[in-house]
Amino acid sequence: MLRWEQEVACTEVARVKLVVEPVAAHSEGFDAAAAVDLVAALLEWHWVQIQAAVVSALAALPSEEQAADPPSTTAALEVAEGQAAAKARGMCVSVVAMSGCEVASLEVEPHWTLRDILQLLDLQGGTASFERRLLHGDLEIRGGFTLAEARVVAGSVLTLVRCNRMLTAVTASADGTVKLWNPETQECCRTLKVHDCGIWSAALSPDGTAVLTGSKDSTARIWDVGSGECLQTFQGHVDEVCAAVFSLDVDHVLTASDDCTAKLWSIESGECLQTFRGHEGIVFSAAFSPLEEGEVLTASGDCTARIWSSRSGNNLRTFRGHVDSVSSAAFAPHGKTVVTASKDGSAKLWSAECGQCLQTLQHDDASIYSAVFSPDGLSVLTACADRSAKLWNAELGGEPLSFEGHGQRVLSATFSPDGGSVVTASLDGTARLWSIASGLCVGTLRGHQSSVLTAVFGFAV
Repeated sequence: MLRWEQEVACTEVARVKLVVEPVAAHSEGFDAAAAVDLVAALLEWHWVQIQAAVVSALAALPSEEQAADPPSTTAALEVAEGQAAAKARGMCVSVVAMSGCEVASLEVEPHWTLRDILQLLDLQGGTASFERRLLHGDLEIRGGFTLAEARVVAGSVLTLVRCNRMLTAVTASADGTVKLWNPETQECCRTLKVHDCGIWSAALSPDGTAVLTGSKDSTARIWDVGSGECLQTFQGHVDEVCAAVFSLDVDHVLTASDDCTAKLWSIESGECLQTFRGHEGIVFSAAFSPLEEGEVLTASGDCTARIWSSRSGNNLRTFRGHVDSVSSAAFAPHGKTVVTASKDGSAKLWSAECGQCLQTLQHDDASIYSAVFSPDGLSVLTACADRSAKLWNAELGGEPLSFEGHGQRVLSATFSPDGGSVVTASLDGTARLWSIASGLCVGTLRGHQSSVLTAVFGFAV
């Protein structure tokens, strides 16, 4: 007799056991093996999707009224105590459009994040092609912040804002250009010739109207996406600018440079407001904290990452443990954890508050050039010298999912805003799009005349 069961961690606090056991597999018109395969496939999905799909699958089975010889078949969803406790804390909220019309009434849980809500809405016919924001009153529910942290309670009304901006992949190349791509069609929508030499980093502004670049010419610049006009130049580094990022409020830019410093700039004036000195090697990356205003994070060739005060310029914490250059450092969406990537072949997770190493993700001897958290903070994505990108469980580590297909080293890998896709950049002159669900390459972005040094997602007008 067929029987299949497996436990899977579906949420941060729950494990679910899915059991399918046909008691009588000989009923006319019922394929027990197919039913087992169907439910097994569901375990690849998020808990919300499992719940919805299992209900739908069971509803499709012949009922006593529909079958002349009704099958004596049971499909049991056994929920562990942790999930039962979590569901006991469940609450109903209403999601409305800007017009005030209700989009959906959802049963949610306090630990859910924006991604959980959007995935559930997608099951009801939504689309991830356009940017969507979720508001609770005047507060925007961002990234890894939970509904509880956004003060959502039973009966709360959430406003879904659909912005008229399309999901876009942005690539920067050693050929001095930035390209914007439609991820669905893999067509290049726009090419900006913005520097006379290679571009190490590129990022879309939050409003989708401008691109920030960091270049080998020792400058960072902001460009108008529509006209290609240079809107602002940040000049002050004395060597290549390896990275440049916008602050959340889009008032400032943070840069990292080969000159062993990072700098904070005013977007309005172009003035350098603060220089962070103390690293003894190239500063490869720089990032703003999503949690603490005034804190920034850097990664350096001196084998350390550091958190600094943007107000005083003082080094607040130093992360030591790598034995080779730290290629990148990034905050988790909730700001409480840091991930670093190193040429020593490892990525490490750290407490942002005390600097303790929490987890080491060890790759086979190949250098790791970048590491970032997923939008929900549960996974880490690394870009590796062995021509692959790898997806890791941030808490457990274990064997990663590998995205393979590039012909040369992969320099960067980042998630789409909904966490369902990955874009990678490689020295082979291409960027590639990958499905996390299947692990397969779903598109190759070709058109640059030299190495693609970085690739990211954003929303463009």
